[in-house]
Amino acid sequence: MFGRLLSLASGLLLGACSVFGVRSGTEEPRFTLVERMGEVEIRDYAPRIVAETLVAAEGEAAARQEGFRRLARYIFGGNRGQARIAMTAPVAQSSVT
Repeated sequence: MFGRLLSLASGLLLGACSVFGVRSGTEEPRFTLVERMGEVEIRDYAPRIVAETLVAAEGEAAARQEGFRRLARYIFGGNRGQARIAMTAPVAQSSVT
């Protein structure tokens, strides 16, 4: 029986790197600011692809490593179209018990 399940999801955006903005060293998709309400921003993003994997492994570190490897293979061409896909923020993970 596996001790932990870990869900890893990464926002992926198809296209050339020129469509990405860079903030604080983390690649993020560009957006149009629609409205600002105090510290809250309403943003308009282009359509994007989200890839998600569910990993069953003994221990959270092992699950995290396996999830990362799966997503890395996918974005570096290990997908149906054999296309390389740029990975952008956000990358999220959560434990499921």
